[in-house]
Amino acid sequence: MLQMISAISSPEDRELMEVFYEKHIDLLFFEAKKHLSNREDIEDAVYSTFQRLIEKMDIFRTLDA
Repeated sequence: MLQMISAISSPEDRELMEVFYEKHIDLLFFEAKKHLSNREDIEDAVYSTFQRLIEKMDIFRTLDA
């Protein structure tokens, strides 16, 4: 996941996503574990969440403001 975040071209967006990751990664895994039992499925769900956030970075950025 950090590899995906490091590929973000804008330094500001990359920093925003890094901060979000650090603050919320444990919660995302916790919530995914409530609904999924397979470790790979849990990791896929969290990865997909970050992928969607990055794809919607312009919307995500406005929520942080």
